Amino acid sequence: MKRNRQEVFMEILTVFNENNVNTDALSFDVRLDAPDFPIDSVLFMKLLVDLENRFQIELNYPEALGAEKPTLGSLTDYIEGCLARKTQ
Repeated sequence: MKRNRQEVFMEILTVFNENNVNTDALSFDVRLDAPDFPIDSVLFMKLLVDLENRFQIELNYPEALGAEKPTLGSLTDYIEGCLARKTQ
């Protein structure tokens, strides 16, 4: 089943919530490299592994996060693309 961008984003937020990350202020535009992003590097890596497990994909970290200014939206788009390729 193909998931749209909003569905993928909501799944990402679910994973964040499961790891006690407050998602109230998170949107597609939130930069993952911003100093006020609410997580440290260890939790960030755990979240990436949890996302791989949730979506049953393997993230290519440089591709997933390689944007000059990575956002939750760019991560969402990357995961959506992985899922689309997986269902082909």
